[in-house]
Amino acid sequence: MAAESYFLKRNIENEEAMHRSLDAKEAVILESYIQAEDYLNRQTRKIYDRYLNKSGLDEAEVRKILNTSASLTDLAELQRLSKSLTDKEIQRDVKAYLNGLSVKHRISLLETLKAKAYLVAKRIANVQLDVQTDFHIDAIREAYTEAATEAVVGQTEQKITVKEGQYPKFVATKSQEVLQIRDAQTEKVVKQVILQPDPEVPEFKELSTRYVKNILESEWKGSNYSKRIWGDTDLLAKRLEELFTVKNLTGMSESEMSKILASEFDTAMHVARRLVRTEANYMAGQAKLRSWKAHGVEKYILIAVLDFRTSAICRSIDGKVYEVDKAVCNGKDGNYPPFHPWCRTIAAAYFGERTLDGKRIANDPLAKKTFEIGQRTNYKEWEEMLTKRHGKEEVESFRKKVKNLTADTKQFNRYKAMLGDEFTYKTVDEFQNVKYTDSIVYERLKDLYAKARRK
Repeated sequence: MAAESYFLKRNIENEEAMHRSLDAKEAVILESYIQAEDYLNRQTRKIYDRYLNKSGLDEAEVRKILNTSASLTDLAELQRLSKSLTDKEIQRDVKAYLNGLSVKHRISLLETLKAKAYLVAKRIANVQLDVQTDFHIDAIREAYTEAATEAVVGQTEQKITVKEGQYPKFVATKSQEVLQIRDAQTEKVVKQVILQPDPEVPEFKELSTRYVKNILESEWKGSNYSKRIWGDTDLLAKRLEELFTVKNLTGMSESEMSKILASEFDTAMHVARRLVRTEANYMAGQAKLRSWKAHGVEKYILIAVLDFRTSAICRSIDGKVYEVDKAVCNGKDGNYPPFHPWCRTIAAAYFGERTLDGKRIANDPLAKKTFEIGQRTNYKEWEEMLTKRHGKEEVESFRKKVKNLTADTKQFNRYKAMLGDEFTYKTVDEFQNVKYTDSIVYERLKDLYAKARRK
């Protein structure tokens, strides 16, 4: 296998390995959200148990209760929450927030609850920032080193190798030294070899700490990862503060409040996971670019994942080659990944046509098997292969099942809950098969569901 083909495979494996290693980091971040949700549930439960579970309270009475002064214990709790923060910018924000409360002659019970919501959101930001920063530094260094190795090996092979491991023929010049092989008896020259110096092997360059910091702080799509963390957690804090109002606390039971809190945190955790994965791709990608530029790589090729989760933009750019100096990471308007949240497209160094020599393994998701394709095979050609194997209708049906899996799972659960024994499908897959392959049966099922809802 040529070095270039090896590194195409290696790039894909490195991407997968990075995301596997992110699992543990992501778990730490998500645990901070779970703990925050649990904490706020306990805090709201205290208020309900002490004051709001009494029957017949109207909004005016609830307002009066929530406007009472917070206890010294609650105020001490705010200080305790703030002391666990380590990020200086977050510390500064929290200090300003608490200073704003302290100037009041008293702090109400409701203000304390909102402050706790704000502080736990900031604690989440602190955890997320610490975990992501450590991971990004490692990912940047590793991606840079891998790209440097890819560049050095690829360029060296490009200089000294042609076909089947043969060395290139050099053109002789007068300035070059000559090695003559003579017959030992006759002194006749039987072979004359023009000596050539070994091609200069590209130098392997390290990534400085300054460049790591520069990549960490770099912005794309108008922001960088730390600002996005602050923005996302500030939004969570704002939504929680808006949730804790007199009106909501009057009109909701404790269980209803708990469900809404769970919904808010589920949304926030999804946003956090999306940010973790997408920013990791961005950081590693930028490190690659720096490394390629430092080692003289001129072009890169884009490689999309061959499955039905791949976005339209990534399907369209699969196999395209661009100049390293003109790489722009700007979402769908750029030419370098990530192109969108959760993007899985990768970039690999391109050393000409032989970069795409060799074979690779592709999935046939309909048959649940793999098959061998050429390195040059792009997404469109892979789709055409599947269409020849299974037919256009089958491929399109399967694509819809993959694309709509989340929505179909929710629909499956709704129908199952509403129809009970009349809903005979045991799995989401069975339900999807009917939905996308048997329109008559599916329409009957929809009518049955609609009638059940009207009862």
